[in-house]
Amino acid sequence: MDLLSFFKQTLKRVSKLNRMTDAILIVKNSYEFHRQNLLLNPSHYSILARFFGPKIVSKINNIGTNVYYNVHISTKEGVNF
Repeated sequence: MDLLSFFKQTLKRVSKLNRMTDAILIVKNSYEFHRQNLLLNPSHYSILARFFGPKIVSKINNIGTNVYYNVHISTKEGVNF
């Protein structure tokens, strides 16, 4: 991974418990990233992405804006990404 940045949301109308953290990952090789991440974190992917694998996920990732986006990812620390 080449770059990983975290941005805390600071909306005043949202309680501190419900605020999310945005994680931005910038990678050179989306196939290799998704290959490794599917092994380590299969629950971060839809059932279709798990079924079709990293080749299809990276091909879809390279269409349009080259952004692959997942919401409501939980970590062991309880923080939602």
